[in-house]
Amino acid sequence: MASSDFEAFCGGPLWNSSLLLDNTWPQFTDCFMHTVLIWLPCGFLFLFLPCYVTSVNRQELRGTAYPVTLVNGSKLLCCVTLAILAMIQLLLRTEGRHLSDTVAAYLGDAIRIAAYVSPSVRPLSL
Repeated sequence: MASSDFEAFCGGPLWNSSLLLDNTWPQFTDCFMHTVLIWLPCGFLFLFLPCYVTSVNRQELRGTAYPVTLVNGSKLLCCVTLAILAMIQLLLRTEGRHLSDTVAAYLGDAIRIAAYVSPSVRPLSL
């Protein structure tokens, strides 16, 4: 993807060192926040998701159930709350209430929703 294509995708440059270094308060560009800061952690999660699914399936075959504890319940509550907040942000973005309405921002919101929902699927399916 050429630089101009990526700028059209993001609505601006990916990196601007003057915003980061020449300000009293360092800032990243919107493109950097909607792509790199979301895609890298979520990509790491999705990369190791098959290993997690395999581990959970092996536990099921051994007959050990998913433990229902306070910690697991609070994790589930946090994941569901974050997913709902990300969905609200995506809905507000589609209505035009956010400043950034580029393709990268929509895709970043969708990736965040998928990352928050993926750990919640297993406990809810029991």
